[in-house]
Amino acid sequence: MANMDEMSSAEVVEKWLNNPMGRKRELCFIELDRLSNMQIMLEHLRTHLSKDGSSQLKRLIGNIDNPQGSKRMKPISLSELNTADLCLIIAIMLERRLNVVDKENERLKLALEKANQRISKLERETSTLKPPKRSSCPDTTAKSVVKESA
Repeated sequence: MANMDEMSSAEVVEKWLNNPMGRKRELCFIELDRLSNMQIMLEHLRTHLSKDGSSQLKRLIGNIDNPQGSKRMKPISLSELNTADLCLIIAIMLERRLNVVDKENERLKLALEKANQRISKLERETSTLKPPKRSSCPDTTAKSVVKESA
């Protein structure tokens, strides 16, 4: 306890960040903060969508969901879109990417579970196998001990 009292808060944070699990937790918290900030910003700016931004957003969603069958997006300059338009387009792209990543993670989890089950099965099978007896090598240690004690 005295050791913790002597450490400054900066040292404690630095020690926590050097820990690999601490780094993962920090990245998770940063991502959660970004997502909540983006959600608040989008809710605030939702009413400020421009006409071009709304149609571009619909086309963008169509292009992501069905790239072969959707109408191509017209090239426009960024000056035609306001901040809310750009934020919504970016948010939709991120959301779609996260959905793809979530599906990939689910497939990986299933593959890992199957591999773990197979490893467990193989471990059980190998533990039930008895090692072969070595009948070709006579046990001379017991005889020598008996002779020395006599």
